[in-house]
Amino acid sequence: MKYSAMALANAFIQRAREGRVRGLTLDKLQLLMFYAQSWHYKRSGEALVADTFCRWGEGPLVPSIHFEFMEHGKRILDEFATRGGERFVQPMLRPSDFDAWDLVDDIIRVFGPLTDKELADLACRPGTAWRQATRGGGPILNEALTLGL
Repeated sequence: MKYSAMALANAFIQRAREGRVRGLTLDKLQLLMFYAQSWHYKRSGEALVADTFCRWGEGPLVPSIHFEFMEHGKRILDEFATRGGERFVQPMLRPSDFDAWDLVDDIIRVFGPLTDKELADLACRPGTAWRQATRGGGPILNEALTLGL
């Protein structure tokens, strides 16, 4: 099942609220989401989130997540992303989707201890999907997500 980027972001924010991820800034969130998308694609051949990651100057990001949290700057994220409308909704991974939650926990275990700078350095090194995308916000193709992993 594909999720919205907000649902995946909220999964990482929930884990941070539970004390499982330290220093969850917007930059770190975007990078953890990118690694989750990459690992899921490598394992299943399918994207986890329906949204597109783009090549940004400091690393990959999903524009909707950037705009949702940009007022936080470098501060720690502690509030969930919401989708507006008549009432606000907090998209979330299905509680029964153990595979998706296990993936989030695997990403946190492997990449969670790293800083946003260390994560960006890994994502942006030569041979990665980020390097393959067009500069200035070009989309990162799902087929390239396994590059450099």
